[in-house]
Amino acid sequence: MGKTVILSFGFDVGIVMRTLSDYSLRSGDSIVLVVPDDDSEKKISSIKEVEKFVSTLAERGLSLSLKIMEVDDQNIEESVMKICEYMLSHPDNEFYLEASGGVRSICTAITITAMLMGNMVKSFATLSEAASKKMFVDVPPYDNTLSDAKMVLLGLLSKPLTIKEISSRMKKNISTVSRHLEELEKKKLVRKDGEGYGCRYSLTPYGRIALQMREGYNANT
Repeated sequence: MGKTVILSFGFDVGIVMRTLSDYSLRSGDSIVLVVPDDDSEKKISSIKEVEKFVSTLAERGLSLSLKIMEVDDQNIEESVMKICEYMLSHPDNEFYLEASGGVRSICTAITITAMLMGNMVKSFATLSEAASKKMFVDVPPYDNTLSDAKMVLLGLLSKPLTIKEISSRMKKNISTVSRHLEELEKKKLVRKDGEGYGCRYSLTPYGRIALQMREGYNANT
């Protein structure tokens, strides 16, 4: 089981050296730098410097895996989903999340991810700007406990459905389905488009994450 540190990248190439020290990384461990999906010269040159540094470390016997994860920093939900999907695809890793530099929306996405994926996160760190030092914080986990019926409902929403369509497929009365949908909306797992019985319900990115987490749990039990 290797360590994986996922952190926001503020284009400070010294972050790799600090990460090595802060998390006691060894050969085989991984660093994931989350960056905006733009083509700014500063971003490109900084990434090249980091890649060069990691290559130099490998020549000296410390072989780290470096991944550059590009996200749409204008869409926090999709950024969260991309980070969560990466974590779920590496279930045997120890994850350390850090939101201490770079674009604020990416820091927010990493913080939300730490809450959603609490059972997979060994630690979460941020930066105290006043004291200019890193702080390790206990992040309260998001309660995504759902009944089997609600998980079935989420599974049906791979495409938008009306409440009548959901009721028919689940073989449950509309009032029961309505209660389920109301609770899932409060948890931000589904959203509705329109009003009345004709409105359609669909998964939010967090709903898709909840499904993937349950599928991953079932695969490991």
